[in-house]
Amino acid sequence: MTFLEERLKNNSYFQLLKNNRDFRKFWTAQQISMAGDWITSIPLLGLVLTLTGSGLDTSLVMVFTLIPYVLFAPFSGVLADRANRKTIMVLGDFIRTPLVLGFLLIHQASQIWIVYVLIIVGELIGVLYYPAASSAFPNLVEPHELYTANALSGASWGVMLAVGSALGGIMAALWGNKICFIVDSASFFISALITMTIKRSFSRERKENREQGGFRDLKEGFQYSISHPQIWQIILFNGGMGFATGMVILYTIFPVKIFHDGDFGIGILYAIRGVGNIIGAPMARYLVPEDFVSLRKGFIVSGIMVGVFYLIFSQSPGLIFACCSVLLDHIGNGAFWTLCNFSIQKSAPDQYLGRVLSFQVTVFTLAMSSASLLCGALVGIISPRWVAAGFGVIILLFVFFWYAFTKKSFAS
Repeated sequence: MTFLEERLKNNSYFQLLKNNRDFRKFWTAQQISMAGDWITSIPLLGLVLTLTGSGLDTSLVMVFTLIPYVLFAPFSGVLADRANRKTIMVLGDFIRTPLVLGFLLIHQASQIWIVYVLIIVGELIGVLYYPAASSAFPNLVEPHELYTANALSGASWGVMLAVGSALGGIMAALWGNKICFIVDSASFFISALITMTIKRSFSRERKENREQGGFRDLKEGFQYSISHPQIWQIILFNGGMGFATGMVILYTIFPVKIFHDGDFGIGILYAIRGVGNIIGAPMARYLVPEDFVSLRKGFIVSGIMVGVFYLIFSQSPGLIFACCSVLLDHIGNGAFWTLCNFSIQKSAPDQYLGRVLSFQVTVFTLAMSSASLLCGALVGIISPRWVAAGFGVIILLFVFFWYAFTKKSFAS
């Protein structure tokens, strides 16, 4: 039996969801919440661009989304390793339920500051939520199910991105953006209710260490991360992909400024982005073995795909060609995310996992927010096509550097 045949036969997504009730609930709650987020994100970007007419103001939406992760993600990892992860997730969903309704107040350009305030507050809660959810993964599935669970999560993230983005664009076009914000609010509430019913523990039994505190815990997690080359080099690659992801703000600029397709075009590009992840995540699961030598090769191939198809996207003559480029780009992106999350969850023990994942998020979001701000500023000076092409070249150079730099660490 070939490796691929063995992968197809064992640990299928259906079997995982069928046999593991608690993970099924966890996964379902995540999908509902993500769908609501994507339904809101497209109309929100379109709203800011329509009211301000500024690519820079639009990029600030993404920047303010990411800043809380850069500033507070490391401390959220400490909390995820010390507090009840389930409680963090449930409270986070309940708080964001009324918060997102604040977007209903935005009607003119002078009120755009409200968007930024709501984004920052909401993402401060999200900062606590992400490491708690990601570090719970290994405790909600059996060890042999972990790779499958990550691939399923990556693929279903793509499904929700595709469905939510398309619905967000369509709903905003047909009924206005208010209905999108109401749906997002409801999604948080439903997600909280489902998460509350999960019986399995979200973490392993912990040994209390009274000598440790927030900053000491943070230092301990950082020292663990940098003392393991495979871990910090994966985090480094994650930062490079974060810089690449900052370019997705052009998925808002191109349809409006170049293709003249408005919210519909924005929704379609984001939906195609999701389709790419749907394909890329399971592709990584089935084609890349679990050893670190193979995982490194998977990182390289996925990174090259991202850089090459950013270059091709930059020269897209219209929406259809752009969709093809975005699809192939995000097949690589979806594969990368699956490989990255699995590699870290496989490498780091539960007592450090929340902090390691939070460092990963910090590096990724710092790179992404910087790239997004740079991208938004550049499109006001030079053609968006040149900006996209430049990003593609930078990513390819980074991937080749990482390949040459990491060979020894992934030799076994």
